[in-house]
Amino acid sequence: MSNYLKTIISFFIFILLTGISPARAGDLTFSLDQKEYYFKIGENAVISLHIKNTLERPISGTLTYTATQDIRQGGVSFSSSNSNSTSLNIDKGERTMGLDFGTSDSPATYKIKIAYYYEDKEPREVSMPEILIHFVSDKSKIKNQSSPVESSSQKSMGVQNPNPGGLLDEFDRMQKEMDERMQEHQQRMEQMLRNHMPQMPQAPPQQPGKTSRKLPNNQMPQDSSGLKQQIDQQLKKQEQLKNNFQENLAKNEDFQKKHQELTDKGFKPEKENYNPTSPDTGSFDIYYKNNEGKSATLKGEMKNNKMENIESFTPEDQQKLLNKLKENNEFKKLSKQLEKRGFRQEDTQVEKSGNSASASLKYKDDKGRNASIKANFINDEVKSVELEDPSREEAKVKSPFIPVLLLILLFILAFIIFNKYFKKKSIAENLQEIQAEEPFDYRLESKKLLENAKRLFEEGYRKDAYGEAGRAMRLYLCRDNGLDKEKTNDELIDFLIGSGKPWHEIKECLDLCSLVEFAKYSANREDFERILKIAEKTIS
Repeated sequence: MSNYLKTIISFFIFILLTGISPARAGDLTFSLDQKEYYFKIGENAVISLHIKNTLERPISGTLTYTATQDIRQGGVSFSSSNSNSTSLNIDKGERTMGLDFGTSDSPATYKIKIAYYYEDKEPREVSMPEILIHFVSDKSKIKNQSSPVESSSQKSMGVQNPNPGGLLDEFDRMQKEMDERMQEHQQRMEQMLRNHMPQMPQAPPQQPGKTSRKLPNNQMPQDSSGLKQQIDQQLKKQEQLKNNFQENLAKNEDFQKKHQELTDKGFKPEKENYNPTSPDTGSFDIYYKNNEGKSATLKGEMKNNKMENIESFTPEDQQKLLNKLKENNEFKKLSKQLEKRGFRQEDTQVEKSGNSASASLKYKDDKGRNASIKANFINDEVKSVELEDPSREEAKVKSPFIPVLLLILLFILAFIIFNKYFKKKSIAENLQEIQAEEPFDYRLESKKLLENAKRLFEEGYRKDAYGEAGRAMRLYLCRDNGLDKEKTNDELIDFLIGSGKPWHEIKECLDLCSLVEFAKYSANREDFERILKIAEKTIS
C-alpha cells in the first residue's frame, strides 16, 4: 500500500476518533479591493463590495454600515457617526454591489464599518475590517492602491450597544425634535391626501421610532453650538424636501388610484418611508393594515412628477402566490412528509420585491420541534422549493452509525481517486491538458456581456442591464490595454487620458451605467441605446 493511501486512511480514522464534524456545506464571503479609498471633494464615494455565496441556497439578511468622522472644532473633539441598514437578499454564486457613502464639500476622513447579519440554523454575521474613506482637495493626494480585505461568516455574537456620552443630552433633544417632525410629516401627508381625495379615511398618526446613534466612550460634555447649527440646518433641508415630495406624490393620479383601491378594501396607512432626491423625484414605501390585522404595501418611484413604477401587494396577491405554491409537486411532496411525521402548519410569511417574491411556511409538531418550507418566485411563478428541518439534522448528528458510514464512503472515494488520477495519469498528460486550454477571448466575452445587457433591458431588469454594459466596457478596455486587473471607472479614465487615447464618450457611457446601477439616475431607453452604441463602437 502506498504512503499516499496510508495517509488518507490515517486521516479519516482520526476524524472518526476525534469526532470532528464535517465542514459547513458552503460559506458567505465579503471582500473589498482596498483598505483606504481616496476621492476628490464633491465626488460621490462609491466602493464595490464583492460577495461570494457558496451555500446551497439564497439567503436573506440585513446589511449595515457605519461612517464615523473624528471632528475637532473650537478646541472640542468629538465623533459624528451615521449608520444605515437595509435588507439584502443574496443569491447563490458571486455578485458585486456598489455602496454609496455620499460626498463631502471639504477635506475629511471617515472610518467605515460594514457588517451583514443573517440566519443559517443559527445567527451568523460577516464583519469586515475597518476601512478608511478620504476626501481630498488636491488630485495629487489620491493614493488608491490595491490592498484587498476579506471576511467570511462566523457565529454572530450579537450587536453591542454603543455607550453614549458627551453630547448625549444634546443629541436626545435633537432626536426628540426629529421624531416630532416625522410625526408632523405623516399628519401633513394625510391632510394632503384628504384635500385631494376627500373620501379617504384618516389614518392614525405614526408612533415615532428611535434612531440609532453612536458616540465614542471618551466623549466629554463640551460646547457644541457649531455642530448643533449644522445638524439643525440639515434637518430643515431634509424636512422641506420631504414635505415637497409628499405634496407632489399626493397629487399624482396613479398614486391616488392605488391608494384609493387599498382604502376601499379597509386598509389604512400605518408606516411611511420616503426617499426623495428632489421635490418631484424619489421612491416611497407605504405600509397599510386593516382592522383584521392583515397587511398590504404600496411601493414605487416617481420621476419629474410622473410615476416610473408603482406596485401594491395585498393579502389577495399573497393568496395567489400561495395557491400556485400549493399546486407545485415538490411542495406537495414535502408538505406530505411533514404531515406524516406529525407536523402542523402554524404560520405563513410572504414578501415581494419587484418581480421576485419569497414565502416561508412554518410547521411545528407535538414535541415542539420546528420545520419550514421555503419557496422563491420569479414573475409570480415558483422557481425553487426547499425544506428546512433542524430536527432531522439533530437526528443525523446523534446517530452513532453516521461516522462509521461516512468513513467507509470516504475511504472508497479516496481509493477510487487514487487509482484514477494519482496512479494512472502521468505528468506528461497533465502538461498536455494545461497546454490544450484556450486563451481567454476578452473581446468575445465583452460582446456576450453586451448581448446579455440587451436581454436584461428588454425583460425589464434595467438596472442590471446598465451594470452588465458597464462591466463589458471595463473588461474590454482593461484587457485591450494590457492592464493586470479590472480598474474602477475613474482609474480607467485616468489611464486613457494619460495615454492620450479617446475617452470622452467612454466616460459618458461608464458614468451613465454607474448612476443607474447605484440608483442615482433612472433608466430609460434613449440613454441605454446611447450606451450600446458607444460600447459596440469601442468593442468592435
